[in-house]
Amino acid sequence: MSEPEPFDPTLRVNLDFGDFILRRRDASGDDRHADVADYAFDMDRVLRQKLTAFGPARKVARMLVHHITPIQRQLHMMGGVAVGPNQFPEIHAQGAACARQLGIGVPQIFIVPSPFLDAYTYATDDIEPMLVLSSALIDALSPEERLFVIGHECGHIANLHGAYNSVVQSLVNPLAKAVTEKLAGVGIAMKLISTASQLQLLSMAVGGGVQLFLKRWSRCAEVTCDRAGLICCGDLITAQRALARVATGGAGTLEGIDIDHYIRQIGSIRSSAMRFQELFQSHPLIPKRLEAMRLFASCEVLYRWRPDIEAPADTHPLAEIDAACAAVIGISSANDPPLEDLEASA
Repeated sequence: MSEPEPFDPTLRVNLDFGDFILRRRDASGDDRHADVADYAFDMDRVLRQKLTAFGPARKVARMLVHHITPIQRQLHMMGGVAVGPNQFPEIHAQGAACARQLGIGVPQIFIVPSPFLDAYTYATDDIEPMLVLSSALIDALSPEERLFVIGHECGHIANLHGAYNSVVQSLVNPLAKAVTEKLAGVGIAMKLISTASQLQLLSMAVGGGVQLFLKRWSRCAEVTCDRAGLICCGDLITAQRALARVATGGAGTLEGIDIDHYIRQIGSIRSSAMRFQELFQSHPLIPKRLEAMRLFASCEVLYRWRPDIEAPADTHPLAEIDAACAAVIGISSANDPPLEDLEASA
């Protein structure tokens, strides 16, 4: 008599995105208090709670993204390829696999022509999101590396990054900015924010210190989503090579790169004033992300999500990993003013 196959709980995940949204509403009632995945980086969670507590930023972010997302979808339908069972079926299958692994509905994936190695997710927390991949990214990454990227983007959905992440992407992501410029070009964006009060809210939401705070949160959110990508692809080396390939502009081979040495090179700027340039970036420096993923690869939480992967002999609790990641991701030194002071003065 053959042994029964082990039960795989991910096989019971409902992949319909509408049902996923209803389950989320039933579970949380209010997205300000909704739970996120247990693998999330603690600083992501804490800073997002502070963002949510700032009512004007929350209101305008949700308003803009809620109105613009359907238009974004139409523009992507016109200028990109909607991935599905009959178009890029391998990528569609990877999207479904990541959705199942992370317990979300399958998002709509678009491939858009672009020379940038880029991907982003555009969504609110209550409508079906768009996951956008550039053609250059598809060409440059192996299928296994692409699984990490799709898993990373699905991580934004699973961890309720929604409208805030979409605002950041509209500010800094070349692909998303290009679509925003199209909206402004046809006058749609101005119609959506036509009143003086809405314009004032927009200024408060994306200007000065609030924009710095958004980007600070975004850097922490990227750590969470790199963890989601690692959960989906299941291999640290593959995940690190995907990020390194993005950093090198899609180099055909990475035989010349030493990941450990690449991570260590960031140490040379730890005490340099140039490090503060990162304050204005929405993503941590790639070597920092590589090191943060290496730390998470020894976290016991990862192997609860992937019991099919053999855990190392020495694993660590999430709180310990988060503390180490905070030190890696941080920009300020002990002698610097708090980031809150820098954001307030912007």
